[in-house]
Amino acid sequence: MRVGDLVIGTERMREHKAIGIRGKILLVDTSKGLPYLVEFEKPMGGHHGHSDKVKGKMGHCWWCYEHYIKLVSSNVWQGKKPTGGR
Repeated sequence: MRVGDLVIGTERMREHKAIGIRGKILLVDTSKGLPYLVEFEKPMGGHHGHSDKVKGKMGHCWWCYEHYIKLVSSNVWQGKKPTGGR
């Protein structure tokens, strides 16, 4: 999973009240025990990210293990050129 990917909270997010809530990956930091910083669409009792690199909405963010979230939609460009423009 990468920055910008849309995810959904899995059953493992029960204690954080984020089961079934969609969110976006704001930061991936593999040096942390919990590598994925997710900003959920609804407040779930979280924080704003506690990062000097990005700041999410207060109460909407949580650092997650991969098994806490499930990929919904990837923001990967996949080598295709954007259409439109010049």
